Amino acid sequence: WKVVMTREKDVMLGDPAAGNKKIHDMKARVERINKTMPQAAVSIHQNSYPEAEISGPQVFYYGSSEMSKKLAETIQAQLIVDLQPPKEREIKTGNDLYILKNSQCPGVIVECGFLSNPTECENLQNPQYQQAVAAAIARAICKL
Repeated sequence: WKVVMTREKDVMLGDPAAGNKKIHDMKARVERINKTMPQAAVSIHQNSYPEAEISGPQVFYYGSSEMSKKLAETIQAQLIVDLQPPKEREIKTGNDLYILKNSQCPGVIVECGFLSNPTECENLQNPQYQQAVAAAIARAICKL
């Protein structure tokens, strides 16, 4: 697979002088996705929730895309096998998520874990754990 990164550093895309930077960042990422028209878009995120005990990776997909659903199922299953999280979450539709709703190719959002969970937050900052998450996602993609 040829990988095209929408961003390689922790910086917002789009016009820095624009009003709502998050909206401009999301629009710029979707523009890059739609410009390159990949076979699939995989957007990597970290989750958060008010209750600290909530944990586990979870994959979201756009509900009307069978390919997106298949990609989500495959990645979710591989994350569970490779990471063995205490909570095995299930895939979920993300029809209201901007990137999924506006990308013209199959795509998923991978929430790698919850920053609001102390144990998971520590794991997500560990380079070996980050590599394990990335390897699980890559392994899943190669199964398609």
